[in-house]
Amino acid sequence: MTFHTMFPAASLPVTGTALAALLIASLVSCGKTGQEEAKPATVVQAAPKKSKIDAELLAALAAAPADQGPVGTDAWAAEARRIMELHPDMNGQDLLGLPEVQAKLAEAIKGLAADSQLQAAINKSVDLAACFKGLEGPPGSFKLDLDVKNYDDLRKQRMLTAVLSGRPKAVVQFLVDELSEAAAEFTFTGSDRTSNGVSVEPKPKPPVSPPPSRPD
Repeated sequence: MTFHTMFPAASLPVTGTALAALLIASLVSCGKTGQEEAKPATVVQAAPKKSKIDAELLAALAAAPADQGPVGTDAWAAEARRIMELHPDMNGQDLLGLPEVQAKLAEAIKGLAADSQLQAAINKSVDLAACFKGLEGPPGSFKLDLDVKNYDDLRKQRMLTAVLSGRPKAVVQFLVDELSEAAAEFTFTGSDRTSNGVSVEPKPKPPVSPPPSRPD
């Protein structure tokens, strides 16, 4: 799944890859300014500590509206287990494509599209994961690719529990946890994709439009 920068709730197709819509708006750059690049590069800035990323992500989530509803996490987890028992051979992406899961995912997408605070929490986590990986670039220059096909049963259950709630904050919390875990792994392994399926890469540059032709 490659995640793009906008997710209009009214036009988004709800497919097995629709979790993509929950992840990216504009990103805060972790790159250097032009003035900094002109200075002698004598000190390399270290990636932020895991305690810092955890604190910033939790702060972003704490600022979001409280997640309220009559159904508790235990009920959603029980429903997630029931679905997994009915479809024991399905991978994470296939499970997201089930009609009952798609309906709840669409509900979460609609809520997230209207919640700038939750979008900010996702943007912060993607930005910090990119920094942990050592990427530099202007705002909005990264893309996030999340491969859920190889999720183990525990991770699939966590993902389904969040999605089945239909509540954007629960889904954002799941994604932030995945990105926080990936950020630490990027630091210590230098891998392109982490063991939980996260990859953060620069976006391809848009094609340059040719100049308009002059009339003869």
